[in-house]
Amino acid sequence: MTLFAMTRAVLVLGLSMACATALTVHAASSPASVASASTATAVAESSPEDVLPEHEDVATFYERRAALTQWVYDTVPEREVHAILKHALTEQDRLNQTADPAKDLAQFACVAPNAPTPSAQAQVTFERAASSPDSEASALYARAAAEGHWRAAARLISRMMDDEDWEAAQPVIAWLLHQKVPSGWNKLADLLQATSSYDGASTSDLANDFILGLRWRAAQAGDPVAQITLARLFEKEGEAKIAAALTTCAKQHNEGL
Repeated sequence: MTLFAMTRAVLVLGLSMACATALTVHAASSPASVASASTATAVAESSPEDVLPEHEDVATFYERRAALTQWVYDTVPEREVHAILKHALTEQDRLNQTADPAKDLAQFACVAPNAPTPSAQAQVTFERAASSPDSEASALYARAAAEGHWRAAARLISRMMDDEDWEAAQPVIAWLLHQKVPSGWNKLADLLQATSSYDGASTSDLANDFILGLRWRAAQAGDPVAQITLARLFEKEGEAKIAAALTTCAKQHNEGL
């Protein structure tokens, strides 16, 4: 299967923010390909027992998690998080069905991230977070994100993902998507990648294609992290030209990559 081979599938994401911490992805064949129907399912849970730091009780864990995500609900009602994530995936499925990977790659153009410029105060907070001890960084990234800094939100998601706290990451991803920041698609891909390969499981071809589709959409819209991630994949496959173009673009807009 080529790197950007797209499947004609309908993807439905089931998320329950109220009573479950599992992320489940189901894919079913389109009506046109009933004979070759396939289903891919990835399930992962992030219960407090899975992600609880040493010497932290459950009550403290939930209090700390709430402090890192409560700001989201000032602009995105908690009840809408599931709908935003599901809409992003169903929209991506529609794009996958009409994608022309070869044409898309040939027409890649470097653009700046189509995202709001952070305020001076948000930038100060972001820089404080980047230079702070690990124990303080997440809270500062959350503060910078609350002040409107999209890179801070992306960094916060990465830290949550590193802790395997996927439930906490979901509303922050929804916030990026709600703000129409390209990084939201890449972070949603990160979430699907992590949960579909949880505990040593193999990511299905279908899930891989969908993850790559989300990353490519983010890269086309100017997300440097998506661009550098895809560049490394293309380089491994011997696609030097597109890998170089993506790398150059990513470093043009994020010198730290």
